[in-house]
Amino acid sequence: MTDDRSLERAARSWLEEGPSQAPDRAVEAALLRVETTSQERDLRIPWRLPKMNPMMRLGTIAFVAVVAIGGTLYVFRPAQFGGPSTTASPTGSPLPSTAPASLEGTWETTFTRQEMLAAGIADAAEDDPSNYGHFKLAISAGLVLTVHLDGPQDTSAGRYVARGGTFTSTTLAGETFSWSYAVSSTTLTFAGNGPVTLRAKPWTRVAPASIEGTWETSFTRDEMLAAGIVPGEDDASNYGHFTLAIHDGGSVLTQLDGPKLTGRAACVVHGSSFTSASTNGEVFTWSFTATDTTLTFQGGPVTLRVKPWTRIGP
Repeated sequence: MTDDRSLERAARSWLEEGPSQAPDRAVEAALLRVETTSQERDLRIPWRLPKMNPMMRLGTIAFVAVVAIGGTLYVFRPAQFGGPSTTASPTGSPLPSTAPASLEGTWETTFTRQEMLAAGIADAAEDDPSNYGHFKLAISAGLVLTVHLDGPQDTSAGRYVARGGTFTSTTLAGETFSWSYAVSSTTLTFAGNGPVTLRAKPWTRVAPASIEGTWETSFTRDEMLAAGIVPGEDDASNYGHFTLAIHDGGSVLTQLDGPKLTGRAACVVHGSSFTSASTNGEVFTWSFTATDTTLTFQGGPVTLRVKPWTRIGP
């Protein structure tokens, strides 16, 4: 068997003889040595199909044929030059999900005595000026507040549960009433046998008030006392550092120091009046003035009116 040194010597003999002499003799000698070199195989294992039943054999042959055809198509497919590769177009895009309209927010309606009577009253006691006119309705965080904006200007508040198309309200006095309802992004309609005020005419969603946003203030006990208090208000929960968030028919008053209490309420903003109904059913009203950056309350419980509030966020 010829080793690598024999080939190297043959090639060197041609190179050393120079370019004036034909290289045929050295090259032919090298090629002759290569062609006559015997080859050895490390392992001789005959390839054969394993024993299998005819159905398995047929399946194996079919699989090999499919692989061979697929390989051929891959090798001979047209080459792509430049530009992005094409991709299969989607069969269809999923429809965007639409969240159900929210019942919560501030709503408004106006109706006359005649329209109230046409809607049907439960008894003669409902034929009262407090049950017709101009109203705003706030629904937020399980609380409901109705404010009569003309006539007797009454307010009523309570807790509510909305389930399966039924709206149930419980007043502070413990009275419970139910209506069926339908709501869209702009309209809320009550029906059924509940009190007439909610169901006389559809309610229209009210746009956000200018004072909606998040506000902040801070004041001492002395500043609170100087603003004037009523009995029971000289309490650590009524002075310190506070934020007030007013959004979508509701408000959240958070004390950041001291007892660190949080109060939630449904609220109605109308003109320069702010009316709030707390979780215990108490209803209070303040007047206010506001700019883009400052909110000042007058009247009502002391916490809101001690010092002006500064806007800190939406």
